[in-house]
Amino acid sequence: MITHPEWKAVKIGIGACTGYTSRLIQHERQGWQLHHARDYTTGAAAYDVEQAVLGRLRQAGLVPFLTSSVMPNGWTETCSAARITAAEVWAIVDEETRNAEEPYAPRIGGRPHAAGLISAEAAAAEMRACGYEPLVPYPGHTNATWPSRCMTCGHEGRPTFNAVRNAGQRCRVCRAKETQAKRAATNAPKAQETMRTAGLEPLEPYRGSQTPWRCRCTTCGRETSPTYSNVNSGSKGCRFCACNSATDERASAEVRAAGFEPLEPYPGRTTDRWRCR
Repeated sequence: MITHPEWKAVKIGIGACTGYTSRLIQHERQGWQLHHARDYTTGAAAYDVEQAVLGRLRQAGLVPFLTSSVMPNGWTETCSAARITAAEVWAIVDEETRNAEEPYAPRIGGRPHAAGLISAEAAAAEMRACGYEPLVPYPGHTNATWPSRCMTCGHEGRPTFNAVRNAGQRCRVCRAKETQAKRAATNAPKAQETMRTAGLEPLEPYRGSQTPWRCRCTTCGRETSPTYSNVNSGSKGCRFCACNSATDERASAEVRAAGFEPLEPYPGRTTDRWRCR
């Protein structure tokens, strides 16, 4: 069990406590401090105690506490030190260890695969808790891809149970949208100033430099949808004002020659509808 004074968080987990690549040393590099550690005769015994403790913490609504953005690896095993102390969590570890001591004599042979240590129902419940709806039954291996649907945006992907559970892997479409929204929010003030300088009043929030942006031209009063990228590079924002009088006169002459009288100025493109009589 480790604690983080700055984040006021407590975390339990299993793994090697020595060696340069051990999980404990990796967590210590992020500011975590070892509170208690215990050796078990088998990895299966340690895993079952960990799952029993996490099950009780989940039932009490105490985990997870941190988010994947703060702690990508292991955030689902964290709880708030303000709601439950490290000593109280370790007391639960002690109790579950006593409950599990009897069945776990040292085993002969290799450690059973992790796939055999978690039920399909429990795996599916954890996927849903992390925002994924499984589309097929649990594949049986934590590192096997598992076709699932994002419960936020509906995108279908193939994450692994291990990546979702331990690394906090989230839907790539949702991550991309969040990144774009944050970037747009940061650049919005400058973009609005640039558009207004070009004679355009934005009619909707800024969404990106390459996304058409609905604006009203302060010169002619018409609505137009240039991209910020084009306006910022020096292009004329309003396509109606960009059409000079000579172009309007030539277009009007051709329309009159065809037997129509324009009721409004030339819209600027041959594919645009032009109101005539």
